[in-house]
Amino acid sequence: MIWIWTKEAMRTRDNRLVAEAMEHGAIGFVHVVPKKWTMRDVYEMKIAIAWREKMKTYNIPVVFVSHIPKESEVWAYGHQIERPKLVEWTQIVTGAGKPYQKFTPFYKKAKMYPFQVEEASVTWRKQEKVEIPWSEVDVQWPRWSKTVTLPLYREEDVLTYLETIDLSRYAEARDEIENEAVTRLSPYLSTGLVTSRTILAFGLKEEAFVRQLLWREFAHMTAWAQPHVTERPLYEKFQTFPWRDDEVQFTRWCRGETGYPIVDAAMRELWQTGYMHNRLRMITASFLTKHLRIDWRKGMKYFMETLVDADEASNALNWQWVAGVGVDSSPYFRIFNPLEQGKKYAASGTYIRTWCPKVQDVHREQNDAIVMHDEARKHALSHYEQWKQNNSNDSHII
Repeated sequence: MIWIWTKEAMRTRDNRLVAEAMEHGAIGFVHVVPKKWTMRDVYEMKIAIAWREKMKTYNIPVVFVSHIPKESEVWAYGHQIERPKLVEWTQIVTGAGKPYQKFTPFYKKAKMYPFQVEEASVTWRKQEKVEIPWSEVDVQWPRWSKTVTLPLYREEDVLTYLETIDLSRYAEARDEIENEAVTRLSPYLSTGLVTSRTILAFGLKEEAFVRQLLWREFAHMTAWAQPHVTERPLYEKFQTFPWRDDEVQFTRWCRGETGYPIVDAAMRELWQTGYMHNRLRMITASFLTKHLRIDWRKGMKYFMETLVDADEASNALNWQWVAGVGVDSSPYFRIFNPLEQGKKYAASGTYIRTWCPKVQDVHREQNDAIVMHDEARKHALSHYEQWKQNNSNDSHII
């Protein structure tokens, strides 16, 4: 009897972990019910409940537990079996045989190889009922989860959705917030309801879109090669960067009370829905790390708690990129003007008014803004230059 951790394993297509486990005989799934819930936890719990109903047909148990004891032998992606990849990371290396630290050369090299294709779908078969050695727990949903509308949570529905996706506007319009052209596939990728290989099998191969799939792959490769990516900057000299510690301003950022309509709308949508457009992730992250000069790791952690598509590797690399502390980053001195960003990507104000209905002028700093853009930009650059002078001899990159 082999028990499988549900994490990224609740699907039929392209699921080598389950297929190989079934070759050894009876299987079962174990799902950990969290004590402290994140938005993704709620979503994965919904997926697990639907998965348990599906597995009943085959007498395959899906057990809800409080934890998995260390001594338990449980199969999982990233342990017995590698996660499905588009490219073999050990092939996509520099001339010195090391993983790429910058995305563009990684992307160009990856495009030189044929992408790996999805493996055969799992053939489910009914098994004899098995004894469950686990102590099951009841699911105590957090109160706030009752008001959340979640993405699709059954694989069959996601596969149907894939057939409807139109990428004709993706390349030129994927940054638009009001007339968006994004696919909203990230929750399904992060939870493993589908893989990148299955997505490509559905013919979704527009170049700008594939580039984003490979960015996700690059993020996971980076986290594999440098596991500290969620803890310290890849550009090592930023270890000494003196971030501000201001809980009041951080709380106002979290609540969408910065006085910058585009930032506040994005943060309120995130809190209420678990969703944030990728362009808005860049705008809000830049505001926290440049305008407020608050440590990128605080924002990264908050996004992990609130994003329904929270993915540790992608989230960490995105935050390092925006904060300018990674090796393939927008430099620290590149500071988004949130007002100009709002005018460019949410011009009509419809999106902003949806989440900030009391705002009169959607493209202007509000009277209660916690900082003024020009002043904050000046302070950030001055702060950076002073720190750079003090660390002029330290240019080592991990």
